[in-house]
Amino acid sequence: MLNAKNRLMALITLSLAGCTTVPVLEEARPIQLYFNSPDLSACQFRGEVVGSQGSWYNFWLTSDPDLVNGAFNEIKNDALSKQANVVSMVPPIAFGTSVTFFGQAYDCPQNILESLRSGS
Repeated sequence: MLNAKNRLMALITLSLAGCTTVPVLEEARPIQLYFNSPDLSACQFRGEVVGSQGSWYNFWLTSDPDLVNGAFNEIKNDALSKQANVVSMVPPIAFGTSVTFFGQAYDCPQNILESLRSGS
């Protein structure tokens, strides 16, 4: 049976464990995220993706930029698992204790990626 001191230590440990952001997989770093969706008609749709960071018990321990970066990292990791290289993002939904993004993942040919990067 846990005494009060052990319960407190367990609570602190669980709270601090949630303070780190979701890491981005190295292979997911180049995936491009767009809120103003470009023309992706030449790309292959790979599926819906979701990225979220934060929860009711630790959001106050994590900075807003870390919450956003963690959610972006998770959405890139999800897109990588679907073999996508571009994500068309849906406007974010406001949550009080977390940041969550949704998008549609696409696999685009190299010439489309270059065009997207150059902004043309």
